[in-house]
Amino acid sequence: MADPAASPQYYVGVGGQQTGPYSDADLVLQIQQQQIPDDALIWADGMDDWVPITSIPSFQEAFGGGTAQELTKTELPSGARMLEVPAGAKTTEVPVAKMSFAKKAAANEAVFKVGGAPSVKRRAGPSRKTVLSLLSMGLVLGSAFYLYSSWDDLVKEIQPLLAKLVPESSRKDRTVEVTQADPRETELRRAQSELLLQPEASVQSLRKLAIADRTDAIGKEALENALAFYRQSQRFADAGRLMSEMKEHEEAAKFFLMEPPSLEEAEGAIFAAYEASQPKKRDLLVRDIGLLLGPLQKMDLAEERIRALEKNHPGKHPFGYYLKTPDEKIADLFGRISFHFVQSLLQHIASEFPALGLESRPLVEITRDGSGRLLVQGKYRGNVRLNRDQLKDVRFVFWLVDEAWVVVETNLTDERRRVASAERSRRQGKGLDTKGMLTYLQNIFRQKFPKTGLHEAVTAKADPSKTLE
Repeated sequence: MADPAASPQYYVGVGGQQTGPYSDADLVLQIQQQQIPDDALIWADGMDDWVPITSIPSFQEAFGGGTAQELTKTELPSGARMLEVPAGAKTTEVPVAKMSFAKKAAANEAVFKVGGAPSVKRRAGPSRKTVLSLLSMGLVLGSAFYLYSSWDDLVKEIQPLLAKLVPESSRKDRTVEVTQADPRETELRRAQSELLLQPEASVQSLRKLAIADRTDAIGKEALENALAFYRQSQRFADAGRLMSEMKEHEEAAKFFLMEPPSLEEAEGAIFAAYEASQPKKRDLLVRDIGLLLGPLQKMDLAEERIRALEKNHPGKHPFGYYLKTPDEKIADLFGRISFHFVQSLLQHIASEFPALGLESRPLVEITRDGSGRLLVQGKYRGNVRLNRDQLKDVRFVFWLVDEAWVVVETNLTDERRRVASAERSRRQGKGLDTKGMLTYLQNIFRQKFPKTGLHEAVTAKADPSKTLE
């Protein structure tokens, strides 16, 4: 090595290592022996800052005139030395990737400190421990490339070294990531995989996941799985109960209505939907009342709901019949089923007077007898045919008592007149009070039209057994 006093004493920063001091001649020799890369930094007493080695003309020539690279500074631990290859060691030239110092100034700026060399404050970046670990890895890899001629030997040697260099905390972090997987997703996958083997337990798990939160992907998937299971096993009521728990009352009602024994639950779900809904309140309440009036036959509750419907939507529903007084209901209902009594009376006349032919239909009405009680009464006034005779202005009055028609007034013959008068006296007071008549008419309506509500219109053709002649 040349006399240090003969030239400036340079310090060199290579691959994260600081070495020196060197004279000009020493550095030229090392450059020629390819021991110093062209991206090295140098500094000497009197220089303001570290500069690329190729920015010095004499060293640039030693590199073959290459252009200096834009570099930034990297911190070196004090006292670090360049790696030296023992004399006589077997080496193989292996191209080694150079550590680039070309970083933007806004990034991590490293600092070399040599005696009075300038220092630059470090910005936020890797900790000293991390830098030392990386530098140590670089030294190990560099030594391996120089000391081993076989790539296979190199790989075998590097693997255990790399394992040691991976911080224990990193391995623990990765373990935590695995064990901290979303417990809801874990439960979902478990329930799906065991659905065939343990259906009840698995579907309960799916229900809990869906009820807990149906807005995320896990909750939606759990709900779809549970409903698919219930559909396949035709457990529609269970599906309805699940939807009720999730406050999806309209959907719940659809499932309940698919299983007739669950009609009461369906009504409850529809009414719950009505209470929670704004835009479809009227339609939902109409559907609810329909169930109460129809298959459930809960008249008192139905009428209570109808009054609420009339209050909020007056006249905009088909249930006006139930809001009428008893007398009005009797008149309304009798007007829709009077044809039934006409048919019955015609059959009685044909049986009781087989030789008698009427030229028109009799009139049927509800009237009050002398005691003020109600009864169904039939009247006929007009011409008749009796065998081959034509009789004019014949009168008949019939009462329906205990489901049997009796003549209580007629001018057909004197004998018929006496019998009719006796029947009137005997049947007087056998009618029904208002409540009894209303119940009687309603029962007839339901017998004739079991699938029709009391408020719904019917025609003679709706009678399944008879039609008007």
